[in-house]
Amino acid sequence: WGVVTSVYLQLHDYLPFKSYLFNNPPFRTEKCSAIYPQYAEFMAHYMSAPSLLNVTKERSRACGSPDPRSGIYCHGEEDVMQAWTRFLDLNNSTDPANVECLFSGAKLASHYNLPAPPGYAEFMISFFPKNDLFPGKVLDGSPPSKIGAPVAGVLVPQSWFDESEENRKTLQEYEVDAPYYAFGGAAASG
Repeated sequence: WGVVTSVYLQLHDYLPFKSYLFNNPPFRTEKCSAIYPQYAEFMAHYMSAPSLLNVTKERSRACGSPDPRSGIYCHGEEDVMQAWTRFLDLNNSTDPANVECLFSGAKLASHYNLPAPPGYAEFMISFFPKNDLFPGKVLDGSPPSKIGAPVAGVLVPQSWFDESEENRKTLQEYEVDAPYYAFGGAAASG
């Protein structure tokens, strides 16, 4: 398996990487904290019902996140900022300060006079370099996890999530923590 993975990674072009952060330091504001529920709803729409935001399923699947509170990570063509702006428009929340709550990792890098990271590993090492267990390696961020006890402690497959708006609302209503949005690419089901 290691040889196949290595050959695949060496022979295929890497797609462009972009990251987006919501209300993260040093750009954190109280106004953005107050609209976190809207951001959580945006993420659910972007991942499960992207057509509501004029986003194709392919572009939606180019993005994912082990923990949406920490960011959205995309490879290839995506339209996160356009979708965020559209979501805010649809919800009559057109204040430019709300749009600024979601910002690119490139903006964060620029703030710290760093180059924009070319990939997820470089992004994590640049901004979260402390890893005492394996120095110089990427921290093992939020692993796949259950949604919470009220949902019977199970991982929720995207096929169920995609079945209906009611399923998405149920999941959002009972989630204890942020849901695991790692349905992108080959991990997508259904």
